[in-house]
Amino acid sequence: MARLHPDHDLTNALSHMGSLENLIVRAPSCGRWLVQKPLFGSTQEFLKIFKNTPDKTLAHLSIVTHGSARSIAVGRESSLEIDTGEFKEFASELKRVMMKKGDVLMVACHVGKIIPKPDGIGEGNDTYSLVETDYDNFANRLSKEAGVTVYATPGTQTRGEIMVGRARARPETCSELPEDGYKPLNHTYGSSKQMMYRFVPA
Repeated sequence: MARLHPDHDLTNALSHMGSLENLIVRAPSCGRWLVQKPLFGSTQEFLKIFKNTPDKTLAHLSIVTHGSARSIAVGRESSLEIDTGEFKEFASELKRVMMKKGDVLMVACHVGKIIPKPDGIGEGNDTYSLVETDYDNFANRLSKEAGVTVYATPGTQTRGEIMVGRARARPETCSELPEDGYKPLNHTYGSSKQMMYRFVPA
C-alpha cells in the first residue's frame, strides 16, 4: 500500500487500508508475502517506490491519496497527471514490477470518473468490469499503459467505504507461479457508497 504522507494530507481524510492485509495474513499460502506501506510526499518519492521494486514481485497495489479524474496527489502541492512524462514513467515501472494477474486499487476520489455513464451501468454500488475502453480518466489510462487491472470509483470516496472481500469463483490462493493464470490472491474490491469500476486492459 503506497500512501500520501500524512504531512501532505491537508484535509486529514486518508486512512490506512487494512482489509486486504487481513486477507493476506489469514490465507495459509501467503506466509512468505511481505506487506509494505511506503509513504510518499513528492513525485520523486512516489516513483522511487517502484524503481526500487524487483521485476514481477508486486502482487497487489493500493494507492491511497487524493485524486481527480486525470490526476492523483503525490505531495502537498504536486500531482501526477496523465499525458505527462512522469505518468508514462510510472506506468512503465508498474508494468515491470506487477505479477501476472495482479491488480491496483485506487483509494482516491474521482480517478474512475466517466461522463456520460456507460450504457448498462446501474445506480447501485455494484462492481462493473470495463474491458479495453478509451475512457479518459486516470484509472483507465493507467490500466491501458501498464497492462494491469485497475479498480476505481467515479465519485468522492469517504473514509471506510472501500471494501475487500473473497471472490467466489476460485478458492483463496496466494499463487507464486505467474504461468498458472490465477490472481496472486483471490479477492474482489467494492464500495459501500457507490459503484466500483474494474478497468481491464486488452
